[in-house]
Amino acid sequence: MSPEVSVVMAVYNGAGHLRQGVEGILTQTCDDFEFIIIDDGSTDETSSILDTYSDPRIVRLHNKYNLGLTQSLNIGLDTARGEYIARQDCDDRSHPCRLAKQTDYLKTHPSTVLHGTAAREIGPSGEDFGVHSQPCGDTTIRWKLLLHNAFIHSTVMMRQKTLHKHNLKYNPELPYSQDFDLWSRMLPYGSLANMAETLVDLRLHARQRTHTGWESQQMIADQISRRNMNAMGLGMSLSDDDLAILRWRAGKTVACEGWHRIREGQLLFGLLLSYDKSVQHNDAEWKCVYQQQLQYIRQCLAFFPTNPTLLVNQIRLAVHDPTGLLHDLLRKVTRSLHRQPA
Repeated sequence: MSPEVSVVMAVYNGAGHLRQGVEGILTQTCDDFEFIIIDDGSTDETSSILDTYSDPRIVRLHNKYNLGLTQSLNIGLDTARGEYIARQDCDDRSHPCRLAKQTDYLKTHPSTVLHGTAAREIGPSGEDFGVHSQPCGDTTIRWKLLLHNAFIHSTVMMRQKTLHKHNLKYNPELPYSQDFDLWSRMLPYGSLANMAETLVDLRLHARQRTHTGWESQQMIADQISRRNMNAMGLGMSLSDDDLAILRWRAGKTVACEGWHRIREGQLLFGLLLSYDKSVQHNDAEWKCVYQQQLQYIRQCLAFFPTNPTLLVNQIRLAVHDPTGLLHDLLRKVTRSLHRQPA
């Protein structure tokens, strides 16, 4: 009989925190799961640590050679038999009720194909760096996925039937950002959601792939972001520098911070209008997202307000958000009055 959940974990030389990660899964309040652990050719004590566990729910797989995270995860997906597939990295730890709460959510929200949670960031020595959260609603997630990953990989749970029906796996050609790519390709097949509750401890350390391969990761994420915008038919032709600015990476290519913020506001305004026209949302969630983005754009365009080109942008912005612009003007007048000498 197939388990309800398949938990997939790949590990390569992760002995340092592996035991905590494994025991976080084995002590779940939901026990109808299989725990697929792929040892990706480790040369440290990983194998010896795994040898100490005899829990029948553990399914151990071993790569003779180091294949990399992406291919190892696909091996896990091919092996999984559960109705739901959960992910966790070897150095993270799931809270005891994580699987139960996520399966409950997916059972009561049958249109949701991908679900995540918030995570608490833990430093190398156990420091609490606070909660890392992502947007919860489908509308907000879809907007964020145009430019950024909207899920924490170690918190996600997916529907097995969605992956099988649409032949979805991690792209084996991507050494980084394979999760951002997969979530983006799942968009046409159902709703996406995050839970605000913190259900995973996310360990931060210098050996993490997000640190060691940051620049390569961002270059791949740029390509995914460009593909996502093209798939929406937004009609925006962006240079590599413009895309870097939109994705908040312009520090290495743009010398003037003020100019960068202004250009970011201009680009984001164009993206927001194009997206709004394309999706034609009229729900409360999108209205909230729309107003939040307009507020941020106003802040970006507040630099050098006497510049004629920027005044044109401010006038265009006022058409879409007159109340917000009036609020900004009143705030500036108030600050100016407070600065005047008595």
